[in-house]
Amino acid sequence: MMSAAALLFVLILCLWFVKEDIHPSWYLPRNWSHIKKVCVGYGLVWNPKKQGLMFLLITIALFWLSNQFYLPPQNTIFLICMGWLSLPIVWLWQAQFQYHALEFEQLTTFMQHFIAYFKSNEKVLLSMIESSKYIEGPLKEIVEDAIECLKNHGDTSAAFEKIAQRYPHFIIVNCQIWAATAEQFGFDQSKEAIELLEDDIDDWIEDTWLTIKNRLQMKNRILLMCGLSALIALFNQSLLSSMLDLQNVRIYHSVIMLFMMTLHVTILIAYRLIKTRWISKGECLR
Repeated sequence: MMSAAALLFVLILCLWFVKEDIHPSWYLPRNWSHIKKVCVGYGLVWNPKKQGLMFLLITIALFWLSNQFYLPPQNTIFLICMGWLSLPIVWLWQAQFQYHALEFEQLTTFMQHFIAYFKSNEKVLLSMIESSKYIEGPLKEIVEDAIECLKNHGDTSAAFEKIAQRYPHFIIVNCQIWAATAEQFGFDQSKEAIELLEDDIDDWIEDTWLTIKNRLQMKNRILLMCGLSALIALFNQSLLSSMLDLQNVRIYHSVIMLFMMTLHVTILIAYRLIKTRWISKGECLR
């Protein structure tokens, strides 16, 4: 009964961890398509062989760990179920990390090429067309839409607004303002501002990579500490086993289960650090 209640608690905890990405109502059978849409949107590929192997490895690792801690079968089953519940969440967060990394790389690549071409030819339309050759995915569709808008209406601000709506970063908005100003009043009036934008993009890339590097280092440190904690616990229980019959000490089993659940939550928090978007909300103007 205790294990069932604990497993329910872990399930609720896992659902809470992903509530920002998957609404609780989506777990109803009729709404599963929404979960699939989120997974596909972030590029999460379900590979039965690869991910089945991960389930097997987690099962073997947790079975071995339970055996080392002299846990009864019901506790072992609980730990394995806990690991199974966590794997899809970790995969989703890793997919989000890769998605946000590509999103940031595509956007900054487009901006760097756009400003370089704009400094050379002083034409927004031509610069957009040339820069669109270096990008792909959702951003390419947005840029192509902006190009069509510029061709049909000749409005630089309206064309850039299509990009700024999706990526309202202050650098994008500033580029929108100065590109429109340059086309209306001449490039010489905005040359200095455009060059400053180029420096801002370089600083943006450098600062973002530094932030992401720190997050990855923090995640790795947390995982390392979890591993060391497990090793220390194994060492301590080997000393206890010489004095007590740990297979029959219920309070020992309860303490170990609490310890394992704490490690579980800590590992999830570590992976949750890398799921956030690379384009910081604090730097967006909308």
